[in-house]
Amino acid sequence: MSQGVNRWSGEAWLKMADKADKADKEVQSAIGSGNASQPEKSATRGISSVSYEKLKEELQQTELSLVNAAQLNEEQVKSTQDRLYKMIDYTGMRLDWYVDQCYRLLQIGLALIATGSAVVALFSKLEHLAGITQFLAWVFGGSLFLTGLFLVHCYNRYLTEDYPYRKVVDIHSWYFLYSFSRQLDPNLSQCGETAKRQVREAAGDIKDYFTKFLTHARNPRSLIREDIEQVTILLILQRYRHQQVTKMSKILYRGLLATGFILLLLILSLSFMSPPAQTTPATPTSSSPGNPSPGPAAQTQP
Repeated sequence: MSQGVNRWSGEAWLKMADKADKADKEVQSAIGSGNASQPEKSATRGISSVSYEKLKEELQQTELSLVNAAQLNEEQVKSTQDRLYKMIDYTGMRLDWYVDQCYRLLQIGLALIATGSAVVALFSKLEHLAGITQFLAWVFGGSLFLTGLFLVHCYNRYLTEDYPYRKVVDIHSWYFLYSFSRQLDPNLSQCGETAKRQVREAAGDIKDYFTKFLTHARNPRSLIREDIEQVTILLILQRYRHQQVTKMSKILYRGLLATGFILLLLILSLSFMSPPAQTTPATPTSSSPGNPSPGPAAQTQP
């Protein structure tokens, strides 16, 4: 039975991939050679959204079919749900650990930015330094600053990523974005008509969520499907965060390695490079008319 299920799911995924390829070809043909007008570009975005919706619908049907094909009895359904809840708790905590590591690296990056700025400001005020020393000081501070800046950029980039799985999953019980995708106004307007519209929209959203949740709650296997999908997403997010931690760690290591080498050169420059000699203008001694300058000392005869 498991082989039949795997074969059926594989064929379903092949059909989904073929439809996705066809949708991509339609998108490319709609784009053409770059001479498409603005309505054609809007149509292209519409084609992409439609293909995503089809993939999402087929994925949900495939997942539910796989759960139903397992033919779990009541006891197995209950034990599977308990197991899934434990997996969600653990994978969530593991994801929090990776998020904490990224946050620590972000703090290090902010500290490097502040330190690099302080070093540049300090050496810019010092005088009587050799030119090469002044240059190395600026490079040292700039290396610290750029290393911290790259860390901050890497952290912020992952916060704004549009993850691919969001186009095809539906975990409305676990994440707000799948139930409340549009922007919600948190402040009730002072205008009477606008306030009534906001209240009606809020009531409609709550009613829609009740309907959607109770529709899935009638079938415990539908809840199992959603929980399995949630575990999968948490594992995917762990992978994303692991990649982020690895990338940020490499940035920090390479930045500090380059900064350490520059610091060594700076220390050698401070130790062996003498500051430029300062030229002080000579002040000539002038003699007044009443006081002639003394001549050479008279030699006394023996």
